[in-house]
Amino acid sequence: SEIAVTKVAENIDFIILNIEQNGYFRVNYDKESWFRIAKFLHSDAYHRIHVLNRAQLIDDAYYFMTQGYVSPSTFWKIASYL
Repeated sequence: SEIAVTKVAENIDFIILNIEQNGYFRVNYDKESWFRIAKFLHSDAYHRIHVLNRAQLIDDAYYFMTQGYVSPSTFWKIASYL
């Protein structure tokens, strides 16, 4: 199957999946994507990521950290934007 990506904003170099947590699944991004998302969350434009997705990112990063799929530093990079 295919996924078409549309309406990608300029200066955004990552994609958030499970928009507004519509699906019942977790998303584990690759290390570079986690880094890019964290960098964006620490910018003045962080509000452009919907609040539900910001919560989802923290929850997913925490879950994947506890399962050994992402490092604690990745989780803290995501969560520390708060």
